[in-house]
Amino acid sequence: MKIAIVHPTRSRPEKVLETARLWLRGYQPTPGVYLEYCLGVELTEVGLYADTILALQEEFGDQFKTRFLGGKRFTVDMFQDPTFSKYSESSTQVAHWLTAISKGNVLIKESKADWFVAIADDLHPCVDWNLQMQPTFERLLGQVAVVGYQNELSRMMVSHPVCTREFFRWNNNSLMCLEYIHTHADVDLWLEATGAGVLHTFPPEITLRHVHPLLDASVKWDDLNTLNNHTAIYAQGAAVFKRRVAELEQKYERVFNLANRTFERSA
Repeated sequence: MKIAIVHPTRSRPEKVLETARLWLRGYQPTPGVYLEYCLGVELTEVGLYADTILALQEEFGDQFKTRFLGGKRFTVDMFQDPTFSKYSESSTQVAHWLTAISKGNVLIKESKADWFVAIADDLHPCVDWNLQMQPTFERLLGQVAVVGYQNELSRMMVSHPVCTREFFRWNNNSLMCLEYIHTHADVDLWLEATGAGVLHTFPPEITLRHVHPLLDASVKWDDLNTLNNHTAIYAQGAAVFKRRVAELEQKYERVFNLANRTFERSA
């Protein structure tokens, strides 16, 4: 069995160094299980990540792989927003980066792994993460399956999917719906996987820490956190999500209740 950690990144080489070391150093070698770490860096940021990539290659060798990515970019109207000083001086068109979804998809397509653990610059593993996850990996190997986990607020999350290759193929060769830039994609995935009956959960003791200011008040907002949650990005996700909910409710004959976070069969 082969596991690939899929890590699309942007503009945060220091966080990548910390996070990659936590996942790779925390991996416990197991007979018959192989691990590769796939980092996706945009072509425009090769220089920014050079030292980080070199340090990880020196420490982990062939287990660590880097893919330099280019392709379609979103353009978003970053209207005046006092919460983000970089774009608050005037209304302007700003080219958005490649989405994490599209970058993750490229990494998966080039991997030969059976399981994919999609992470971000700020997603940290639990202790002995692969040993704790292995029973689930073995039980669902070869099936169409995506697995949720507990975050520090004890909510079941699929914000960073853990899935089989079969799920990726079933889901139109994508981790999540490609229409989203950032927000709402995780809830969309939860609805799709719940409706299709392919959503599973890790045991509750498997908790991954998302070091994000929305989940931990002690974490400072950085520019990427702020831009990812910018009003314009949120509005784009909300518009796509509204249409997708209607489509998924019809497709699976279920009703979505946001307040209770349920997606139950309609009467």
